[in-house]
Amino acid sequence: METIPAYHENSLINGIMIFYRLFWAFVPCISAFKFCKPMVQVDGTWLYDKYKGTLLVAVAQDGNDNVIPIAYAIVEGETKEGWSFFLRNLRKFVTPQANICLISDRHESIKSAYNNPNNGWQDPPSKHMFCVRHIAQNFTREFKDNALKKKVISMGYSINEPTYRYYRREIDMLNPDSLKWLDNIPRQDWIQAFDGGSRWGQMTTNLVESINAVLKGPRNLPITALVQSTYFKTGTLFPTTGKQHASILASGQVYTKPCIDFMKFEISKSNSHRVDSFDRSNHTFMVHETVVPREGRPIAACSSIKYNYWSLIPDVYKVESVLKVYDEVFQPIPNQGYWPQYEGVKPFDHLYCSVPPLSCPSLLDPLGNGILSIADLLYIFIFTALLLLSPSSAINSASHTTLHAPMDATTYSTSQVDNATMLCFLEHHEIGD
Repeated sequence: METIPAYHENSLINGIMIFYRLFWAFVPCISAFKFCKPMVQVDGTWLYDKYKGTLLVAVAQDGNDNVIPIAYAIVEGETKEGWSFFLRNLRKFVTPQANICLISDRHESIKSAYNNPNNGWQDPPSKHMFCVRHIAQNFTREFKDNALKKKVISMGYSINEPTYRYYRREIDMLNPDSLKWLDNIPRQDWIQAFDGGSRWGQMTTNLVESINAVLKGPRNLPITALVQSTYFKTGTLFPTTGKQHASILASGQVYTKPCIDFMKFEISKSNSHRVDSFDRSNHTFMVHETVVPREGRPIAACSSIKYNYWSLIPDVYKVESVLKVYDEVFQPIPNQGYWPQYEGVKPFDHLYCSVPPLSCPSLLDPLGNGILSIADLLYIFIFTALLLLSPSSAINSASHTTLHAPMDATTYSTSQVDNATMLCFLEHHEIGD
């Protein structure tokens, strides 16, 4: 969590801080990502109602094409600083693995935050790729041509270089200037034929945008209730999905249904191919596509030498791996009467607290008058804590920080709690202004 100083009548109030930014993730989701595809989608969406800010979300996908939210943040807006705060914590606590593919739109703030070496996405190495749909939308705003837009999308989805070159020629013939505009975007960042498989077939940010739609209702809530909602929504998702895949594994099924369906389709196409081997080690082949081009070629090559092509499928598509995604459980939250008594710093108890200059009025000053009442502060202060972590968790290495609560509210200190689930669990107490 990040805070900013509190002011009263232009005077700094020592020992009192105002909520500014918040990042949160749950340990079961952090553990789940290790068994998901090494691909993350991020996006931002507006908060509604009284507190105007931006909710940033990161999602992953398991081998059965289920979408899993893995991290959230509330920031002042889609600024360079806001995205840096989110991506830095996402990289540090949730996705530290090498060769992660980050997919987003082409927002300049996201690109700046990703390229900042202090945010950790350059070492260990990762890739940043763009949503084809957003590129097409930007293209249409520039050139106002829906027919060309369809060709741009087709070029983005090209699975090989000949197809890419075909659509490139088509666009060049219709509007050479539009091709120059597209050439300013590195082709490996948005053309499927050149991504090296890093995108795992995900050409858009539709996965994360589907989660934004799920959170449409909670985005109307106060910040405290919003965080609580993400906890319970994700917490109920894990056991339900886990039980489903436990039943599938018990039935003897090895691979997920999307994987099996795809393989059946490819196998049916490979039967029409003819294969010539070009070396004694069976490493180089020429595949003659006699009926359906560009489909089933690897399977045809494997079949020609009686090689088990199922062994080439990544483990992420095995039911056993999907079940591991949902292994860790979310812990129930105890009744507030069982929480340890908060004994931290007492907050400012005057009637009003002025926002300092150059702070974020959209998040901290919803009325635009530079003043926050005590009731406002109760909405935006966090006065519970992190239900942390097993000792083996990566986050356990982070310094413990007590989250200060307003008035005489009870809260957790992260140094007081040892739990397998991390939760910024927020409780809203209503009082009059």
